[in-house]
Amino acid sequence: MLILNFARKREKDLASFLDNQEYYRIINIINLQKYFFCLNFVSAVRINEVMADCTESSVNCEWVEIYSGSSINLTNWAINTSPQYETFNFNLTDFLIITKNKNAFIEKYSDVDESKVIEWGGSGLSNTGDNVSLSDNLTSLVSNFTYLSSDDELSWQYCEGEWIEADPTPGEENSCPADDGGDEEEEAEIEIFIDWDEDDIINGDEFDIEVSVENLKGDDYEVKIEITFRENNTIISETYHEDTENWRSSKYYVEEAFSGSGNKSEVFSLRINEDYVDFEGKASINAKIRKKGSNSILAEKTNNINILIEEITPEPEEDIIIVSSEEDEPQETESIGIIKLGGSSLENKTESIKTEKNVLYESRAEKIKKSAVYFFSLLCVIFIILMLINLDKFKRK
Repeated sequence: MLILNFARKREKDLASFLDNQEYYRIINIINLQKYFFCLNFVSAVRINEVMADCTESSVNCEWVEIYSGSSINLTNWAINTSPQYETFNFNLTDFLIITKNKNAFIEKYSDVDESKVIEWGGSGLSNTGDNVSLSDNLTSLVSNFTYLSSDDELSWQYCEGEWIEADPTPGEENSCPADDGGDEEEEAEIEIFIDWDEDDIINGDEFDIEVSVENLKGDDYEVKIEITFRENNTIISETYHEDTENWRSSKYYVEEAFSGSGNKSEVFSLRINEDYVDFEGKASINAKIRKKGSNSILAEKTNNINILIEEITPEPEEDIIIVSSEEDEPQETESIGIIKLGGSSLENKTESIKTEKNVLYESRAEKIKKSAVYFFSLLCVIFIILMLINLDKFKRK
């Protein structure tokens, strides 16, 4: 730095008493120091994460994250994506999110500090591959990243000189694989498996999914099980959370699903969201496991699953025969029950039923008719007795 300061002040003096060869040798040394000084200054600034493909049809959810390990003024810096070039101004302290629509981004990622989010005038990132570059105010290239494809709802993240695809972490530490510390003996990787009864996966009912994991390391783990459309990865399932005793979208992890080390298995209850009550057919089921409090996915498993719709068979109706008092042709029946109803006139004749013991109900009118017959018979008997008594008196006279 002493040479740099001295040269800036005495550059004209150097030219006056040094020959040309010596002069240019010193100038080259000065320029070289200036180059390395600027390089060290911006080397901590990099493109840290790129989200190119969202489930939404709009480009509003696409974004680029810039990261720096120290504070730096990014006045007149630029983001360049083929073939778009857009400058921006920001005083960077740790991270910066550059997105197409700030309001849409904050709505999707509500936990991100919105003071560190700015809008970008570019038209978006290509899902089939693109180049993203960061340039300083002198148009010098500072950071560059090229991807050939992108997966739905996964972002490209910088991890120790390499790029990986993982669940997005805007404003947070990237989901880089855990460092094993360089141990000579490699530990067995955690594996996850899913199983279910195919006949139980019925739209409209709750069903159980068994999740088995192997080679746990003695920590607390979170698990996410989600059923999605195979075409666009839209989540169509809900998972029951026992800790809060409620159903939530399957995009959320079940906290403390596993704890301890070794091999373990648990059963989780799922159901299809009521918005997709008519869905029937093939779908995808995906299970992920991560350490509690971490964004790094330790293991993941995806299978196909068949969603059924329950067929409702109507129950057979019992035959009930209603017998009125109006004249019908005599009928015989072996029905399990007979209901007898009276007609509107006592003069109507009630048909006899051979299976009289099976009568379940007799109307009031029917009962009155029966009583009237008995009453009329009694009156006739009384009348005959009175006639006989009168006849006997008449003969005695």
